[in-house]
Amino acid sequence: MTRYEQPGMSALAGAVLLALAACGGGGGGSGGGGQPSSGSPAPSAPEPVAVSGKVMVVGPVSGATVCVDRNRNNACDADEPAAARTGSDGAYAFSYTPSDPTAADELATAPLLAQVDGDNPSLPAFSKPFTMSTPAGHRPQINPLTTLLQDGLASGLSHERAE
Repeated sequence: MTRYEQPGMSALAGAVLLALAACGGGGGGSGGGGQPSSGSPAPSAPEPVAVSGKVMVVGPVSGATVCVDRNRNNACDADEPAAARTGSDGAYAFSYTPSDPTAADELATAPLLAQVDGDNPSLPAFSKPFTMSTPAGHRPQINPLTTLLQDGLASGLSHERAE
């Protein structure tokens, strides 16, 4: 990755930090009496995450299982957040609460999967089960195109190149 820097920005950033440090920091004006800071604030618990969208091929896909593929093994495992099967409109929705900030980051970057049974009535032309996917940034819909995009990313392509 190429990093671009503006000349003089490091010096400017240093001057701003020095000026802020000279002010004594802290302060919402509550008269804290100059009590020392206890360091960095404790990390807050992760917020619940809601995931929703539609599974589509030519039209909506009913009966698909949608999950967050945390371990990226291209399967919906029992310990991964998942939705009930999609309805006749192809819609899915579920929520989960990550256990800690690391799990929240992991879940936010994991792809979604839609596992479709082979005897799916909304797709009579398909007789074998298949899985579609979508990258984390494209979660509102899972379809063949998002599956190609996720496959490109999984094989090492940059996001810009994969799109």
